[in-house]
Amino acid sequence: MNKLLYTLPLLLLTGCLIEGKSNNDTTINVGAEFSNFDPQLVMASASPDYATSDVLIVGETDVDTHALIEGKFATTNPSDIRLAAHNHSIYRLGRFSYDSATRIDMLFAFDLLKVDWQYSVLGEDASANPYDLVVKDKSTAYVSRYDSKTLWKVNPNAKNQDEFLIKEIDLSAYASASTGVPFMADMQLIDDKLFVVLVRLDASWGATANSKVVVIDTNSDTIVDTDTTTSGTQVIDLPVRNAGDFWYDGTNLYLSAVGDAYNYNDSTYKYTGGVVKLNPTDYSVSLEVDDGTTENAPYGNITNVAVHNGDIYFTGSISYGNDKLWVLRQGNTTAIEISLGSGTFNISDVSVRNDNVYVSVFANATSGRSAGLKIVNPQSALVTDFIETDLNPTQILVIE
Repeated sequence: MNKLLYTLPLLLLTGCLIEGKSNNDTTINVGAEFSNFDPQLVMASASPDYATSDVLIVGETDVDTHALIEGKFATTNPSDIRLAAHNHSIYRLGRFSYDSATRIDMLFAFDLLKVDWQYSVLGEDASANPYDLVVKDKSTAYVSRYDSKTLWKVNPNAKNQDEFLIKEIDLSAYASASTGVPFMADMQLIDDKLFVVLVRLDASWGATANSKVVVIDTNSDTIVDTDTTTSGTQVIDLPVRNAGDFWYDGTNLYLSAVGDAYNYNDSTYKYTGGVVKLNPTDYSVSLEVDDGTTENAPYGNITNVAVHNGDIYFTGSISYGNDKLWVLRQGNTTAIEISLGSGTFNISDVSVRNDNVYVSVFANATSGRSAGLKIVNPQSALVTDFIETDLNPTQILVIE
């Protein structure tokens, strides 16, 4: 596979955008090399020192099944980003200390990428630290704000900052006592119900309580009672701590959870994570993969999950820089490891599109291994291709 790459000079978006305004007319011609480009994945990436971020797009052209667009939005401000996507728009979230959302429209019929707007999501908080953005329709979207008590309902087609925020939804009732914030993270919209992960760390960033999922009725912006047999409005209590991102397979939601992996002073609750399946209709949950105990943790701390035809692909961190990819085949009780090659890998994410499993890996200076995207055949469980990237890919999103 030839890597089709066309790179423009670095675009410092803060120099091209005026925050709080739309139609900034920052337009990039991607070139004839990407004629008839069909986007399939978008990825966030970062330099090894996390001083620079970029937005990457993987897609198919007339001559390449995995063409890569990168270097168009490389910037030092913001350097800490996450991405969301809806239709042919990418939403770049500037996280801690940046507190912004930027929409990038993919206009590949005209070989163009256009930055449409950039707005603040800070409000009156000291820090918002946006984690995810989910679009419901042309005038309605939601932004989870990791460092805040309130989820924002916003207008993705707002013409200015004043029109952007529609309302705030208070989730402070589900905060940990020591922080006052619930640490809202990933979201998934299913029909008119918005599922929001509440990580619920303590003031020392310890996973001392189980994570929860709150369900919001987007018709009324009220919290759904997920257990009518118990008094009060109930949310979903997960059997794991420090939950990560959702994976929706069209029937069930799946979440990975790392447990108390980052508490280096006390390992008592280190392995309180795993992979959870959540039924979005009756709100039942089950622990599909248990990360084990301090005496026996074969997968390490479980960091990411994706599902293909009932098979659960997940990544586990044995130690820093020593991450592994596993698959639990449907009907089996024991997961098997999928080799990504010789040596060890630092895996940041896993995703599935059609009949490919995508695994993002960091560069390894010691071994000379490049950063990029490993492509695994789900039937053979073998690596079939590799897309090299300039920076370390940190997040993968599927474009349908």
